[in-house]
Amino acid sequence: MSHPVTQKEPERTTHLRPPEPARDRDEGVPIPLHDSRFIVTLGFLAILLLTLATVSITIYQLRSANQKVNRLIDQSSQKLELVYAMRASLQHHIDSLYNAIHEPNRWLRPHHRLDFIRYFQQFQGDLDRFANQALSNTEHERLEQISQAALRVHPEAEAIMAALLEDPAADQLESLTGRAGTGQRIVLPLLDQLIQQVKRETRHAIGTSRDNYNNTERFLFWLTALLLLISLGIAYLVIRQTTDRNRQIFHQATHDSLTHLINRQEFERLIDSAVIHCRDQQQRHTLLYLDLDQFKVINDTCGHVAGDAMLRDLTAVINFCLRKGDILARLGGDEFGILLHNCTLAPSTHVADQLLEAIRNFRFVWGSKAFTVSASIGIYPIDATTADSTTALSAADTACYTAKDTGRNRYHIFDASNRELEQRFSEMGWVNRLTEALEQERLCLYFQPITSLAGEQGNNRHFEVLLRLKDKHAGIISPATFLPAAERFGLITTLDRWVVNRTFDWMNHHARFNSQFGMISVNLSGHSIGDPALLRLITERLADAQFPAKCLCFEITETAAISNIDRAGEFISALRKLGCHFALDDFGSGLSSFAYLKQLPVDYLKIDGSFVRDMIKDPQDFAMVKAMNQIGQIMGKQTIAEFVECQDTAERLKSIGVDFIQGYYPGRPQPLTIRNLIRSNRLTRQRAQPAPQAELALAPG
Repeated sequence: MSHPVTQKEPERTTHLRPPEPARDRDEGVPIPLHDSRFIVTLGFLAILLLTLATVSITIYQLRSANQKVNRLIDQSSQKLELVYAMRASLQHHIDSLYNAIHEPNRWLRPHHRLDFIRYFQQFQGDLDRFANQALSNTEHERLEQISQAALRVHPEAEAIMAALLEDPAADQLESLTGRAGTGQRIVLPLLDQLIQQVKRETRHAIGTSRDNYNNTERFLFWLTALLLLISLGIAYLVIRQTTDRNRQIFHQATHDSLTHLINRQEFERLIDSAVIHCRDQQQRHTLLYLDLDQFKVINDTCGHVAGDAMLRDLTAVINFCLRKGDILARLGGDEFGILLHNCTLAPSTHVADQLLEAIRNFRFVWGSKAFTVSASIGIYPIDATTADSTTALSAADTACYTAKDTGRNRYHIFDASNRELEQRFSEMGWVNRLTEALEQERLCLYFQPITSLAGEQGNNRHFEVLLRLKDKHAGIISPATFLPAAERFGLITTLDRWVVNRTFDWMNHHARFNSQFGMISVNLSGHSIGDPALLRLITERLADAQFPAKCLCFEITETAAISNIDRAGEFISALRKLGCHFALDDFGSGLSSFAYLKQLPVDYLKIDGSFVRDMIKDPQDFAMVKAMNQIGQIMGKQTIAEFVECQDTAERLKSIGVDFIQGYYPGRPQPLTIRNLIRSNRLTRQRAQPAPQAELALAPG
C-alpha cells in the first residue's frame, strides 16, 4: 500500500475591519482580539476537532454495523444448529421406533424404547433452547406448530412402542408401521419449513443491516466531506486510505496471493463475459489450460518455498509469451488458465507452441540444483455454442489431461467427437457428483451372499458388501458406472475409506447379531493397497471393534495386486497378523495369474466371472475354471466362483470341488440391513444349500 502524502494547508489571507475603540464591560461589547493568527489557529483547531469527532463517529458507526451483522450471523448459526439438532433427534426418535418394529426379538425391544425416550428428551431440550433464542413472529409461529404437532404425535408413538412390547402379531406390525410414519410425515416437514424460515429471516435481517450500513456509510461520508472542505489535507488522507483499503480488499478477492495473477473465481467470471460477447458480437476466443509436468519433483526435492519461487518466475515467462489484452490466471497448484481474446484456433496453437518452448527452455536454479520443467496444454475454442465457464474449463482440463496421457510437453485441442475425450469429459462430471454425494451422504451399502457348496452350516456364512450411489434422478447407481472416474481422478481412496468406516460402524452397531455375519469381505482398490494411512485406519478401527478380526476378509483384484506386488504383500501380511483374511478377486484375468499367486498370502481365490458365466456351454471356459480351482486347492486356498446365474452352473462347480459360489442364483445384491441379512440366511437354508463359510465384502450402507 502506498503511503499518503501530507499536504500543507495553503496560507489564507484574512481581511479584518479596523478595531473599534474599547467600551466598558457594562455595555456588553466583546473584548477585541488583536492577533489574526490566533483566530486562524483557533478556527483550524475547531475544524480539526470536528473532523476527529466525525471520523471517530464514522468508525464507531461502521464498526457497530459490522458487529450487528456478525451478531445476526452468529444468532442464525445457533438457531440453525438447534433446528438441525431437533431434526436429528426426532429422526433418531422415529428410527428407534422403526427399529423396535423390525426387531424380531421382543426381549431386545426395551433397548430401542430407551433410545426412543432419550432422543425425544433431546428433541424437547433442543426445542426449549431454540425457544429461548431471539425469534421473529413467524419463527415463533413455526415453533408453536412444531411443539403442538410433537405433542399430538408423541402419545401415538408411545402407544405404538407400548404395543410393541406386548409382541404383536405380524399383521399388527404392518399396521403399526403405517401408524409410525405419521409423526415423520407431520413433524419433519415442519422442521424443514422452520429451517427455511430461519434462513429467510437471516437473509432479510442481514440484507436490512447491510442497507443500513450502506446508508450510514453514505451519510457519514457526506457529513465528513462537508466538515472537511476547509481542511483538504485531512480529507485527502481519509479518502486516500479508504480507497487504498478497498482496492486492497478487491485485489485480494480477485487475485492469487503468490503470483498476483487473477484467481479462478475471477477467471470464471471473465470467461462467462467472453461467452456472452461470442453470442452478442459474434466474437471468437480461445481458452488454454496449462498444467506443469512433474512440478511435484521440485516441491519434494527442495520444499514448497522453492516451488513457490519457481511459480513466480514461470509467471513472468508465461506473461512474456502473451499478447497485450490476453488474460493469465492461476487456477490452483501448478495449473494456469489463459484466455486469448479475439483469437481463433489456428493462432492459438502458435501461442501454445511458444509457451511450450519458453517453459521448456526455462531453467530454475535453487541452491546447487538446477531444474527444467515442461507443460501440457489443453485448448478449447470458445464460440456461441459454449454454455458457460464451467463447460469451457472442464473441456480444456480434459484436453490437458489427454496431452499428459499422450506424452506431456505438448498441447491437445478439445474435440467433442473424440470418444476418449468424451469419456474423460463424462468422468470429470462424475468427480463433482461423487464429491457432492460424499458431502450429502448419498452413498450406501448393499450386500450379496456367497454360498458354500460343501453343505456345511453354522459359521460358514459369507457375504460381500457392495457400494452404491443414491441419485435423485437415476435411483440407485452401480459402482461400475462411477468407479473408473474415481480411480482416474484420485477419489477412489476416499471411497475406500468411506466403505471401511461405514462397514466398521455397521458391524459395531449390530454386534449382537454377529452370529449372522460369518465372514465379511471389503473391497479395496489398487490405489489403497499399501497406503500407510489406510493400514493405520484399519488397525485403529480393529483395536476398538466389537467383533473379532477374523470376521473381515479384504478383497483385492488380481491386476491391482500384481501391479503393486511388494506393497500388496506387505499390506496383506500386516493385516493377516491381526487375524484378517484376504481374497484375490477376478483371478484368471491377468496374464501371469499362477506365477504371482505364490507371492500373495491370500486365503481365497475368486475365479473371474467371465469364465464362469458360460462354462456350461464353452468347454474352454470350463477347463480354465477347473484348472484355476485345482491350483487353488493344491496351494491350500479356498475358491469362490463369481457370476453363478443358474442351478446347472452351481452343480457343475460343485462337481469339480469349488468351495463357494456367488451370483444371482445364490442371491442378488440388496441393501445392507440386519433384516435383509437374516432373511438372506433363512432363504439360503431353505434352498438346501449349505451356508457359506465366510466372506462379506463391505460396501457403504
